[in-house]
Amino acid sequence: MEWLYFVAFLCAVYFFVISVLIHFVKRGYKFERDALSDAALGKKSFLMTSAFIIAGVSELIMAYKFWLSGYNIPSFFILLTGLGVILVGIVRLRGPPMQIMLHDFGAILVFLAFPIGLISYSIITRGNYFHLVIGTLNLLLFPVICWTQKIYRDGKFKKFGLIEKLDVFLINIWIVVAPWMKF
Repeated sequence: MEWLYFVAFLCAVYFFVISVLIHFVKRGYKFERDALSDAALGKKSFLMTSAFIIAGVSELIMAYKFWLSGYNIPSFFILLTGLGVILVGIVRLRGPPMQIMLHDFGAILVFLAFPIGLISYSIITRGNYFHLVIGTLNLLLFPVICWTQKIYRDGKFKKFGLIEKLDVFLINIWIVVAPWMKF
């Protein structure tokens, strides 16, 4: 099974590399302003789309690791996170309202199910502080992301990308470290 966790690690590294690389290859993409989902639009969109799908696979592997360890509640929420990441990767941010709603639903799954999964694991195990800290920080960022995303779409907020990337960075740190942790 260790090879499967190594795959999760490689998926997380791929997502991180593409998330950084996209800022150099995508003209007009602004780090502090634009969400990562915006990089999955237009030319070279396949890079970010593939990164989202691969990151979702990483989350699904970690959900499987939780499940094998008998932690069904965290497994369920991390599974939802993985499905949300894949949904964000597959469904474009631009298009008909239903498409945008599906994209936003995937993002909500990511930004809400992930911290619930980690915090529930920390509560069940009574003392896994790495999971508790990452989960709590992500949960605290959730209302900030919701609020700033709304005013970002109204064109009144130019720093949404920074806040969203902080949350994604915390998730990515967990995906890189967690495969090597004993559950």
